[in-house]
This record gives sequence, C-alpha cells and structure tokens, in this order.
Amino acid sequence: MVEYRQMQKTTDEELGYLRVGGRGKEEEITRIQNLYEDNMILVKETKMENTSLKAKIDVLKSEFYKLESTARQGSADIKAELAVAKERLGNYELIEKELDSAIMNVAGDAAVDDDGTNTIGNALVQTITSAPTTAKRRI
Repeated sequence: MVEYRQMQKTTDEELGYLRVGGRGKEEEITRIQNLYEDNMILVKETKMENTSLKAKIDVLKSEFYKLESTARQGSADIKAELAVAKERLGNYELIEKELDSAIMNVAGDAAVDDDGTNTIGNALVQTITSAPTTAKRRI
C-alpha cells in the first residue's frame, strides 16, 4: 500500500506539472491568437491605406499630365508669339533702313527751288508718304 500511495503521489505530482504546463500552453496559444488577430487587423488597414494611396497617385498623375500638356501648349504659344514679334521687328528694322537711306538721298540733294521753297522738305514729306511697305508691315 505504501507503494500504491507513493505511486499515487508521483502520479498526482506529474499530473499537476502537466496541468500547469497545459495552462501555460493554453495561455501562450491565446496570446498568439490575439497577436494574429491584431496583425490581421493591421494588414487590412494597410491594404485599405494602400488602395487609397494608389487612387491618390492616379489622381495626381492625371493632374500632372494635364498640367504638363497645358505647359507645353503655353510654351508653344509663347514660341509662336516670339516668332511673330521677331518677324515684326525685322520688318520694322527694314523700314527704318529704307527710310534712313531715302532721307540720306534727299539730304544729299539739298537745294532751294526758284520760288524759294526747300526741295529737301518737300522731298522728305514725299519720301515718307511713299515709303515702300509690304502687306505684312504697318507704320
């Protein structure tokens, strides 16, 4: 009977250790399950944030492309205006040179008519009014 009690005591001790170990494992499993659930919630939130950011990127890309197109159009318009302004400037410089040469020609022929009028003044007015111009040039 002593043996029986000794064996029962040993068995009870082992059973106690196993129960304590089992409870520890259960607590560890519960903790791991909670961590897993928390991580799954974080994964869902991250996926939603990722989707939101992708949509935001798409919107920003479309805005960028619109602005880039507008900038290119504006640049082309400015270049066209510059070309027109350069052409007008060239035309005005040509008119100026033609007027200068006409004035120099008249100044070289300075004389007074028989009636006392100045040939230069009359010629200058006549030269200015008959200055050569093209359809593209304006005075």
